[in-house]
Amino acid sequence: MYDNNKDLKTCLARCGSPAFVTSDLQSERLGTLKREFMEEQATLMEEFDTERAMLIEQHMQEMNDLQDIMFAMEQNFNERENEAKSDFHSMRDEIKNKVPISLVTFKVTK
Repeated sequence: MYDNNKDLKTCLARCGSPAFVTSDLQSERLGTLKREFMEEQATLMEEFDTERAMLIEQHMQEMNDLQDIMFAMEQNFNERENEAKSDFHSMRDEIKNKVPISLVTFKVTK
């Protein structure tokens, strides 16, 4: 009777079939909802990407700051260690020089 679906829809539209009108309204409504959903999804994705980029940048900055702090702490530790070694060697040499030679030879011969 009808060659294709388009002819059927045309006939139903002329006839004013409630089923077709309801179906057409539903299709239009679904199309509108889909378009609104896609727009909101695009907005959310853009906001997410912006926030993600900001967090990555903040993370990198904090990592650089921590590396700087660790480097400074290592330098401070090395300086203190070298100072302590220097003090130890100075004190040892000072003690060696204060001890009379006779005691040193006495301990060695004993």
